[in-house]
Amino acid sequence: MERNEFRIRALKAREALPDIYVQKGVQNMEPDFLKQPAVKTAQRVMGYMPVRKEVPVKGILTELLSMGASVCFPVVISDVQMEAYPVDSLEAPCFRPGRYGIPEPLTTGRTPLDPATLDLILVPGVAFSYDGTRLGYGAGYYDRFMKRLSSHCLRVGLAFECQVVPEIPAMPYDIPVDLILTEKRLIPVSGISGRIV
Repeated sequence: MERNEFRIRALKAREALPDIYVQKGVQNMEPDFLKQPAVKTAQRVMGYMPVRKEVPVKGILTELLSMGASVCFPVVISDVQMEAYPVDSLEAPCFRPGRYGIPEPLTTGRTPLDPATLDLILVPGVAFSYDGTRLGYGAGYYDRFMKRLSSHCLRVGLAFECQVVPEIPAMPYDIPVDLILTEKRLIPVSGISGRIV
């Protein structure tokens, strides 16, 4: 199956999920996720604002903020690049509609964070495979951004079970995630031993 066929199927499956199911997101798995050593010790975390029935992450980010982590969100600054801008709050007044209608943090008077300083990134996606391959909407923003992360940064893909498949044809530019978090389980990707329990 071609990558675009995977994308179409996964988007249809996610769109078919009931709104109440989407709103609940990964709440059942949040405690298990938050107790992971690499998550508990994360000082700089990048989240995202969910759109089109992506997994909500506000609960996770709220907890990480209460644990003392600083949180940032992506801001698209050109046709090929996004940067991470810090926020003081997860509430609406701190955000504005971005280039694709996705809420982005206000950037006035703020400096983007160096991606190499991030400890944890929560990554949305259309589909993920067991080897960590991620399929997005096709623009490549996250792949280009994740190339700039340090090796210690934990890359976590968030998806519903209907978006996880045995394999996705990988492209040379794909940056895999280290861990997949769904509403039912944590799926470690090979090479992550010692970073999760």
